[in-house]
Amino acid sequence: MKKIIGVSSCLAGYFVRYDGKTEYQSELIPLLREKYTVLTFCPEVAIGMPVPRQAIHVRKKGGNICVVNKKTGYGDCTEALQDYAKLIAKRYPSLYAYVFKQYSPSCGVGKTKIHDERGEFLGKYDDGVFAAKLKQALPDLLVYSEEEFSTFMCEQTHKTPS
Repeated sequence: MKKIIGVSSCLAGYFVRYDGKTEYQSELIPLLREKYTVLTFCPEVAIGMPVPRQAIHVRKKGGNICVVNKKTGYGDCTEALQDYAKLIAKRYPSLYAYVFKQYSPSCGVGKTKIHDERGEFLGKYDDGVFAAKLKQALPDLLVYSEEEFSTFMCEQTHKTPS
């Protein structure tokens, strides 16, 4: 039985980004599908956001991190994204790895910009809200961004990166 890997839907070729575009990883997704059972997820669409949609970003309000409309600062979807991560963890407890869309307010891994209450960049980076909650719920999950995708495949095929 193949191990299960989650992939951000936009990386797998689905037109689900806020701007209606995709970030298809044409060389790596087919290779991944040969070795693993690939499940695709777009947390933003899963919680009811349309395509296209207004951009969102991460803001720090008080001591809390929240995901809101980038222009207005309203429309907090933090709890819905976190609840969706918990649902995925519960449905797929044997999820082996996940390849997230880097920089995304929901799926970024370590490089998502953090803004203050007014929307000004704080010069700090963290995980997107969905990614952070999924990592917390599944502590043994191997986590990669699409930037680390080729490294992941090299590790799995025992080749050295070029």
